[in-house]
Amino acid sequence: VYMHNTDKNGHRSGWMSDAYLAAIGNADRCIREVCRVLPEDTAVIVTSDHGGHENTHHSELEEDMTIPFFLSGPGIPRGREIDGAFGILDVAPTVLGLQGLEVPPEMKGRDLRR
Repeated sequence: VYMHNTDKNGHRSGWMSDAYLAAIGNADRCIREVCRVLPEDTAVIVTSDHGGHENTHHSELEEDMTIPFFLSGPGIPRGREIDGAFGILDVAPTVLGLQGLEVPPEMKGRDLRR
């Protein structure tokens, strides 16, 4: 599920603006509703493509490079924090692990459930 309204409001009104925070609140409610109707044994990953500052995200600033990453599902302890840095390359190994599949040794990234 892609929720464009958060990104649109970040660019239009600025990250951390009232409009952006309202869009984040709406996305949170939508995610909660989707999770409510899923079977209990469903794994859910919530992430973003980028962070931002002011009305942009084209920099090496930490707030531009840091993204949320939430993982919920069978065997994942509630409230556990991911150890160390992680990135987009870790998503595919995590999905493979959630499916009970082996991560090919040549694949970059790590299974974030561990």
